[in-house]
Amino acid sequence: METLKKVVMYLVVLELVFVIHEYGHYTEFVKRNIPVQEFSLGIGPAIYQYQTSSLTLSFRWIPIVAYVAPTKDGYEIQKSSSFGDKFAISVVGVRNNLLSGVGAVLILNFISWRKGLIEGSQLLKRFVFYPIKIIWAFILFFVDTLTLRKFSIGKNFKLLTGYIHPPKPLGNFIFLSFILGFLNFMPFYPLDGGKTLIELASKFLDVKYLGITQTISQIAFYAFVFGFGVSDMKFVDYDEFE
Repeated sequence: METLKKVVMYLVVLELVFVIHEYGHYTEFVKRNIPVQEFSLGIGPAIYQYQTSSLTLSFRWIPIVAYVAPTKDGYEIQKSSSFGDKFAISVVGVRNNLLSGVGAVLILNFISWRKGLIEGSQLLKRFVFYPIKIIWAFILFFVDTLTLRKFSIGKNFKLLTGYIHPPKPLGNFIFLSFILGFLNFMPFYPLDGGKTLIELASKFLDVKYLGITQTISQIAFYAFVFGFGVSDMKFVDYDEFE
């Protein structure tokens, strides 16, 4: 029974992370007047669907992802959009995940400061420099991924939590937020980064070579998922992190 509770809680957190990601895509669709047909939590057969004035909100049986689906006209509008608009739509989900992960870590540090575990100067330093360290960690992760960990420069991704080890659900939320954010910007189709790569390549390649590029990108994605895995993330206190 305890194992079942842990699995259910993990799936709830995982779905929340995906919803935060997909909500970013949804807001960008709305900004650009791209009509949305469905916002779905999970995949597979629908358990329950609620029709709003603008879209269908679906709850589906397999709670491992979420997605936003434009209408048929919406797809056409998106297809004819500028590269800048398409890039903005793709990258905003990654932004949401990284911001939510950073936000959760900084909240833990704020709580740590309130409890007297870290100094005010340490808290201020963390608020200023932690987002920069996340960007640097992303760059290392990107290089490490493309080189199949040849250098292992991004092998261990450490998190600062201000001497506070978060509850398991919150720890999973932070972990999954960063991993989903990092992974989704990799140039592997059908991830957001892969879609951006294909869109950029379409400006220089004809249809034949564009299809080859997409296929290679997909193969690289599956090779990554089944052969490379993700970085190890560890919770460490302030002194260890520094």
